[in-house]
Amino acid sequence: MQTFIDALMTFPGETWQRRWDASGVENMPSLSWHDAFPGLNDVARELRTSPGVAVSIFIRLDALRPSAEFLNRVGRIRLKGFSPWSLDRFPTDAARDTLRAVLILQVATGKHLEEITADDIVAFAAVARKPIRRGLAEALEILKRLSIVSPELPPLRQLAKPPRPDAAAIVARNKVEPPAVAEMFTRYLRTREPGVDYSTLQSMATELLANFWTEIRAKNPNQSDLRIAPDLVDWWKVESLGRLKNRYRTLFAVRALYLDIAVWATHDAYWATWSTASIVSQIDTAGHRKHKRRVVAAQHHRVRKIAPNVPKLLSAIDADLEQQEALLRAATATPLGHQFEWAGREYLRETSAGPGVSMSAVPIRDLTTDTRIHQARVAERAFWSWATVHVMHETGMRQEEVSELTATALFTYESSTGEKMLLLQVVPSKTDQERVLLVSPELAHVLARLRQRARGSEHQVPLVIRYDELEREFSPPLPFLFQWKDGDVRRVFSAAAFKNFVSYAVQTAGLDSHSAERRDAFARSLEGTASEQEIRGRVLADTGNGKHPREAVTTPTGRSPRPRKARAGVTQERDRGGLSR
Repeated sequence: MQTFIDALMTFPGETWQRRWDASGVENMPSLSWHDAFPGLNDVARELRTSPGVAVSIFIRLDALRPSAEFLNRVGRIRLKGFSPWSLDRFPTDAARDTLRAVLILQVATGKHLEEITADDIVAFAAVARKPIRRGLAEALEILKRLSIVSPELPPLRQLAKPPRPDAAAIVARNKVEPPAVAEMFTRYLRTREPGVDYSTLQSMATELLANFWTEIRAKNPNQSDLRIAPDLVDWWKVESLGRLKNRYRTLFAVRALYLDIAVWATHDAYWATWSTASIVSQIDTAGHRKHKRRVVAAQHHRVRKIAPNVPKLLSAIDADLEQQEALLRAATATPLGHQFEWAGREYLRETSAGPGVSMSAVPIRDLTTDTRIHQARVAERAFWSWATVHVMHETGMRQEEVSELTATALFTYESSTGEKMLLLQVVPSKTDQERVLLVSPELAHVLARLRQRARGSEHQVPLVIRYDELEREFSPPLPFLFQWKDGDVRRVFSAAAFKNFVSYAVQTAGLDSHSAERRDAFARSLEGTASEQEIRGRVLADTGNGKHPREAVTTPTGRSPRPRKARAGVTQERDRGGLSR
């Protein structure tokens, strides 16, 4: 303590807090923060303690209030037992990270538990890192149950998520110069925004700002309007666009920019000052159809090479799921600290799961390889991999469509002949087409197990908020089937999680999974396995009624209409029969 006090006294300030701030310790690396106080670490080593104990004592005396970001970064500063603020009513059996998140919040704000507000939590979430951020999310759910904060608050991920960048923020992020051009691009994107979804708006901004204007300005820093010299245009088309994998996407975006401005200039004086002849002609974009055919042909070729391995993949994940669940049952039936045998191998049911891991992970040790296995987590991953691959194989659904699958998507259709068919609604996704698929017995089995896993011990599938990574917005609470429980918070699996599930399945089958291109092609082969024409023909076999009840699914020509992509908020909100009951 004396060493710490003497070091603090060398910094200017009238209080201990001001001296702490003047030391600059909070800007130092987390492993060497004590270097701001010479001799502190050496004394701590002699006493066989941590240099953070001195800081903990000052916190206990309310003489110091380090920032939440610093306490989150430096985990060796003890807070439990050193906080002078009340923790009454907070569960004593809460997870370690959850308790530490609340203690950090109290130390940084100087508030008792009953005084914590949602704004305090949001401010902490902006600087919190894993695993403390996960603990903070669970702490928020506890505070909602205790009515310390409003029970109507959304989960932390939605509460602390900043709004998605608008047109002005996108332009500012690309550092467009000069200001007049930046204002022009901002107005252009704002004008186009109502007619496109957000992912298209971002793609449009990338083509216009990064692949067009930034390149032009890099070559000619004095360029201040859209009247670009012919030699500069030729350089941009040949040299700059030649480095892109798909140059036509940029060419179409730039041509649309010039043509839109020319049309708007007829009734808006602002655009008249920017109107000029387009630098991209129809000749420049003439080869895009051939390019698209080549891309599609290459994708189909990759799928044809990998598709024969699909039966092997399905057999492998079926066997793996059965083995992992059988091993989990054997492990849970064994008392802690005892050995058991399964499939000819010896295992030990361990009494500790390791730092930061709950015993619910069912830790076991393979005595043959002397490795620890969290069997509940392994079995969980095996199940979700099995479910993901089988749903994609049986339906031909894309990853985004699988993640949007809800318990209300399954319903029964009765034809004029009295035949009942179990159908699955697939909401519009990449192709902007709503589809209705006939459910096979195999798919019905997978969906039933999905519903059982998602429901858990509850009567119905819990309502969960899903974050759309493309639209950058949250859905209303819906009974998504691909959901998991992270502590007290339920989440829908992300796109990265689905890729990991497919990768795990590929590795389990003994197929090559080291190439990202091979994994993506394998996923596409799964998506295209189901015969959409065959399914549609069976569903529309009822010619007596003319059309299927969902007229938006198909037109008399057999082609699907192209509505604008459905927002997550209108995803499968019916409450019909099947899995929803």
